[in-house]
Amino acid sequence: MLSKLLNVYKVKFSVLENLFKDYNDKNKIINIHIDLHTILSNLYKVDNYIETNWISNKNSIVISSCILNIIAHYRLFFYSRYKISTRIFLYYTNTRPRNNMEYCKEYGYKFFDKYSINNEKYKPVNVEVASNLKLVKLITEYIPDVFYIRCKNVDPVIGIGHIINTYDNKNLIITKDELLYQLINMNKTTILVPKRDESYIIDKNNIYSILLAKKSYTVTTLLPELLSVVYSFSGMKSRDVRGLTGYGYYKIAKILDIAAQKDIINNKYTHIKNILDDIYTGTNENSKLLINNFKAIDLAYQLNELTIAQKEILNNCITTKYNKKDLLSLNNTYYTNDNSIMLEELFKGTTKLDTFKW
Repeated sequence: MLSKLLNVYKVKFSVLENLFKDYNDKNKIINIHIDLHTILSNLYKVDNYIETNWISNKNSIVISSCILNIIAHYRLFFYSRYKISTRIFLYYTNTRPRNNMEYCKEYGYKFFDKYSINNEKYKPVNVEVASNLKLVKLITEYIPDVFYIRCKNVDPVIGIGHIINTYDNKNLIITKDELLYQLINMNKTTILVPKRDESYIIDKNNIYSILLAKKSYTVTTLLPELLSVVYSFSGMKSRDVRGLTGYGYYKIAKILDIAAQKDIINNKYTHIKNILDDIYTGTNENSKLLINNFKAIDLAYQLNELTIAQKEILNNCITTKYNKKDLLSLNNTYYTNDNSIMLEELFKGTTKLDTFKW
């Protein structure tokens, strides 16, 4: 049961081949950023949670083996199909982000509390998740170019943005979290939304058609750089950010698009307060809410809010202890039979490929 809930995020190669059929492999390396909250989300869905007897899964290592094999799955795909090396980052935190809460006190109070070890409702699963993620962190330290980023009080979207700014390579984000869609505005970045055979890619060309799916209006002018402005009006459910009543994605995207067509607003990245005077005639209280929402949600704004200490925490996660003997020992200690990990695949396309012999 556990493995089925997690393995759905291993998108079939045939589906990936179709999604990446026009992929340009000139860079010879791609950074893959995996949102672990997406990977783990099925464990917290009510029906799955009730059906899965967590008490009987005490000390289970299924979660960690599945996460490691998801890494191996995508690493093998890019190497076997394009001979491309992969640098893979995993992101996770169960701590509410401090910088975002400064502008929105409710920011993430439900989302991150769900993963807290102190959450009584989900305590059994969180105990197992915490134990397994410790193993994932330990194992990845012995695998070339795989890094576990424990974001602590930094929202993972900001952690990903910081890491993207560190490496000049193509980036693929694996997530279902709409807040992370802002990352398409960063250099050479696309998003894979894993939904089995219905998986799809998000980039600057289709972001609004994705958000406004099944709606009659088509955005023609509004640039993706103003996505955080859309979010500020609509709110962001995944982070418990309240928007303005009646302003969903459809309404505000249409308003902004028409305003951009008529040159009423500056159709490029800007602070929301530079747009409000041109399109919004609401109360001062609502304007203040929108500005605070923007400051809490906007990727570029929050990247500038990162402290030196927070940057060091993220940077210090980029370490490796690669050692064949120790890795094999860890594998033999923890992963056997049905919990085995795809060790050879974990090394496909890495700098250690030619020298690592099993």
